[in-house]
Amino acid sequence: MPYCPSCGAPIDGKHKFCMKCGSPIDYEPEKFRYVELAEQISLEQRLPTLTTRQYWVWLILSWVTGIFSFVYLFFNFQDLTDLYKYPKSKETPSMRINFEDFIIPVVIVFVLTIAFGLFPIVLIFVDIYFKHQKYQNLYTYIQFNHSKQQKTIPLSESKYLRLALSSLFCYLISAGIPFALFSPIILNTPYLLAIIIASSAIIFICGLGISIYLIVAEYNWQEALNERILIVNPNAEQKVLF
Repeated sequence: MPYCPSCGAPIDGKHKFCMKCGSPIDYEPEKFRYVELAEQISLEQRLPTLTTRQYWVWLILSWVTGIFSFVYLFFNFQDLTDLYKYPKSKETPSMRINFEDFIIPVVIVFVLTIAFGLFPIVLIFVDIYFKHQKYQNLYTYIQFNHSKQQKTIPLSESKYLRLALSSLFCYLISAGIPFALFSPIILNTPYLLAIIIASSAIIFICGLGISIYLIVAEYNWQEALNERILIVNPNAEQKVLF
C-alpha cells in the first residue's frame, strides 16, 4: 500500500492530495518505496524471534524427571504466542496464554500434593489439560492459515482428548482388576482367576498402545509447529534444548 511521503498516511490512489495533511501526491512507485521499506523494517523489529525445537530430547528429559514435561509445555505455549504475533489470517482465534494461566494449575497441583498426597492423578489431569489446549491452538491456527508447504498436520484437540482419557482409563482399570483376584483365590476358581489376569493384561496392553501412539502424535505436533515456524520465518532459531 502506498503512503504519503510527507505524513505517512495511507493513500488509495484516487486523490491528488493527501486527505490527512493536504500534500500533493505524485503516484510514482519510487516515491513510496522507502516508506514501505521502513514500514517492513519496523514490523520485523517488533516481531519476536521464532524457535524450532527437538521433541525427542525433551521426551527423554521428561522421562528422567517429570518437571521437564511442564518446562517443555511452557516453551510450547511461548512458541505459539510468538507465532501468533506474525502476520496471519484476520479470522484466526487467539492462541495467546498468559503466564498466570499456566502457573496457577501447576501451583494447585503442588498444593493438593502437600495437603492430600494426590500428586500422581492431579499431575496427569493437568498434563492432559495443557496438552489439549496446545493441540487446539495449533490445529486451529493451521486450519485458518492454509499453506501448501504445511506437510504435517497435528491431531485435533478432540481426538487427542479421547485418546488421552482412553489411555488413562485403561491404566486405571488394569490397575484395579488385580484387587478382584482375591475373590477367585478365596473361592478356589482357577478359570475365573485366569480370565481376570488375561483381561488385566489385555487392557494394560491397549493403554500402552495408545500411549505409544500419543508419543508419536506429540512428535508430529512439534514437527507441525516447526514447519509452520519455518514457513513464517525461514531464519528461525533451531534449539535442541534451551
